[in-house]
Amino acid sequence: MAPPEEMPRPFACGLLSVAVPGAGQICAGRRRRGLLIIALALSAGVLASWYAWREEAALAESVVQLDVLLALLVANALALILRFVFVVDAYGIAARERRRAGGSSSPIVMGVSLVALLCLTVAPHALFGWITYVTYDTIDTVFADEEPRDVLSPEVLAAGALAAGGSAPVLAGDRAIVAEEADRKRRGGWTTILLIGGDAGYLREGLRADTLIAVSIQSGTGRAAVFSVPRNLERVPLVGAAGRAYGRFPDLINALYRFAHARPDLFRGGRDPGATALKQTVSNLLGIPIHYYVLVDLRGFVEVVDALGGVRLVATDTVDDLTSPAFPGEPWTEIHVEEGDVVRLDGRHTLAYARSRWASSDYSRMLRQRCVLAAMATRIDSMRVVRSLSRLSSAAKRFVSTDIPRKRLPKLVRLLRGISPYRTMAVSFSPPTYSVVEPDVAQFRSTVRRLQHFKLQRLREEDGLRAVAGLCPQP
Repeated sequence: MAPPEEMPRPFACGLLSVAVPGAGQICAGRRRRGLLIIALALSAGVLASWYAWREEAALAESVVQLDVLLALLVANALALILRFVFVVDAYGIAARERRRAGGSSSPIVMGVSLVALLCLTVAPHALFGWITYVTYDTIDTVFADEEPRDVLSPEVLAAGALAAGGSAPVLAGDRAIVAEEADRKRRGGWTTILLIGGDAGYLREGLRADTLIAVSIQSGTGRAAVFSVPRNLERVPLVGAAGRAYGRFPDLINALYRFAHARPDLFRGGRDPGATALKQTVSNLLGIPIHYYVLVDLRGFVEVVDALGGVRLVATDTVDDLTSPAFPGEPWTEIHVEEGDVVRLDGRHTLAYARSRWASSDYSRMLRQRCVLAAMATRIDSMRVVRSLSRLSSAAKRFVSTDIPRKRLPKLVRLLRGISPYRTMAVSFSPPTYSVVEPDVAQFRSTVRRLQHFKLQRLREEDGLRAVAGLCPQP
């Protein structure tokens, strides 16, 4: 038998087992056992890598399901237990061989070294488990339990068009048709989400909906449409109980959220009467069902931008302004950029750039807001999200609300992944083409029909309709 000093050290064999399961057993002299463990570990790794590569899209959709996340937590725990067993086994074999050769080690040294090895083993599993748990907790907290019940049916939308009147024809495809036929043609394939930017900031009572963007996505085509609705629409038609009581909303549409919270009896069916009011009113205006909403308080917008490390974009116009703070007690935010400048902005300055109406209008601001969202999308990658996961999760749970049900997330992930910026059209319902005073519902609906039914080549020739791919200059 070899002298003790020539025998493998237990810590070295355990460390090898931490790095490569089975390598520690080979180090300790159990070659057959080690090769078997390596083969099993390698097979599992190759299988997982092949599945991730082959089913990349399905994987992205799966990891937003709570049962899949729970399964990942269980699998991670089982993998950790197995690795514990392999590390302790390699360490124990090497320690026994040294003792047989006449060597000895202090129990304290052995205990400390074994604990150190186990800590190294735990580290990657703890990180993976934490990421999985935070993802689970965020999805469980932010998203809804069931489908919303405040989506306007095609029949209600058709009745709304007749009640609201208007001069423009309702179109689908290349010809004018009756509302009922348009609804039948439009039902399949489109999912619409209303993005609401809520400003509950400086010296405000309640929340004001200062950003309204409806995003419609067609399944399986890569096609989408982005409708920016001005915050200063006046006397927009209401529906349901609110329509019977008031007809048209007597204030600007950005005050509707707060009004609905004062009169929740008029806006039933959703988890948030203010969001229900905006969903149904914009849905009636555009003539399409709005299935879900996502409401982001502007303080949450600041937190998300900062968590992503800010944004980089080309300024679409000159902004030189002093805007109110997102958080109480903070100084006002000064923003100065020149048109065409490539700028890097943190959360507060990004918010100031998106909100400012200095020397411009709500309508140029709407373009800036879309370009800010596009710039934020380019900042989302897996490593940045992992590094900022805690801040992103905290911001989502504090400042984001939605009625998107958890069970619908996989389908929405699939839809969002399939969007092509070259097949996505955008329109801002702004003057002089569209009136903001008692808006012409039929005119708004006609534009929506064109975006959803006309060929893209024809749409790009229409005034005010542009492909998203060329909408925002790239830095």
